[in-house]
Amino acid sequence: MRILIIATPRSGSTLLKSTIAKILKLTSYQEPFNFDRPSVNSHTYLDGIPENVVVKTMFAQIPKNENDSTKFYLKEIQKFDKIILLSRLDIKASYESLNYCFKNNLKGDWHTKYFYDEKNIDISLYSRFLTWVNELIEFSNRINVKISWYEEIFDLQNPVTVEDWDLGINVNEFFTYINSKTKYRVKTKKDMLL
Repeated sequence: MRILIIATPRSGSTLLKSTIAKILKLTSYQEPFNFDRPSVNSHTYLDGIPENVVVKTMFAQIPKNENDSTKFYLKEIQKFDKIILLSRLDIKASYESLNYCFKNNLKGDWHTKYFYDEKNIDISLYSRFLTWVNELIEFSNRINVKISWYEEIFDLQNPVTVEDWDLGINVNEFFTYINSKTKYRVKTKKDMLL
């Protein structure tokens, strides 16, 4: 089975990819078109998509020879058996998470606990973020695949969303990987030590 997760930044896509890979025993690839910080696995993915794989990408990330995300992903989804679109309803929180990572962990680990106390909004980044979410919504409508929202999966632990993917995943097993301890943002700086 080949599964493609197309997401917007800071929507839980890495955790979702890792969880699906563990449960279904699939090889996973992390953002193969993120040329600023590609993962080791991404280098081989670019040569061809293997069987039994879950690939996670951002809608705004495309190969260097492409210039239109919609056109590229309309072709790319044909190579996969299952498509999951993932974003976050709380756009402000996801923007803040991305803004924090750009300012504090540009080349480091984006998957660590953090406390956000930024007072100044980066208007350019926020505007790009809104564009990414809007483009994914338009893509969702175009391919008739509904978006799975972060809040439905991770906050409410919604079995209906998991079942909608039709991956043969046991819902209870899925939620053993998803819990409040997997959230990166903490309410106070003291919580970072816990």
